[in-house]
Amino acid sequence: MLNSYPSHHYQSPSPTHKRVENPQTQPESDLKLERELDVLKHLILNGVNLPFSKLTIIDRYRLLKQLDLIRNLLPQALNLAIDILERRQEIIEEAENYSQNLVRSAQEKASKILSESAIIHQAELEANTLRYQVQQECEQLQQQTQATITHWRELAMAECRDIQTEADDYADAVLDNIEQQLQQMLQIIINSRQQLEENREN
Repeated sequence: MLNSYPSHHYQSPSPTHKRVENPQTQPESDLKLERELDVLKHLILNGVNLPFSKLTIIDRYRLLKQLDLIRNLLPQALNLAIDILERRQEIIEEAENYSQNLVRSAQEKASKILSESAIIHQAELEANTLRYQVQQECEQLQQQTQATITHWRELAMAECRDIQTEADDYADAVLDNIEQQLQQMLQIIINSRQQLEENREN
């Protein structure tokens, strides 16, 4: 019940900011957060109702523990956004390596044409054309990569903001409801004690 666990038995775990190993783990993290929010909702809705009142008794220890679980899941979504930003440089480097390999391949092909072909001028024209095409493809690939990175970053940051806002609003509403219930219970106790005093005096 509300006081079934003394406050000194409960220790709030410190948030652990673990780095997300792979952006592909995002769906699992989101599902886990949703599950924990559902557990919190179930815990609140399934409290013990006090007879002749609208008050509900909720296990304080389980409630605080569940709130800590939800709080510790939030940094995973934030770390996901950080991972995507950190992968930006990696993706650009891969694109640059790919473009360098294409240029190197074009240069090797041009050198082979120059060495094997008797028409040197024609070989130079073909090499220049190929080099230009490769450069155009590399620039296009870099632009597409940059656009993809920007899109991922915006999606990740938007999702992080939504998750943070929803979790904060939900936790605030839950705590506000609990506070109101506790105040009502305290008022009931005060009224009951006053009634007992009046009965004794009579």
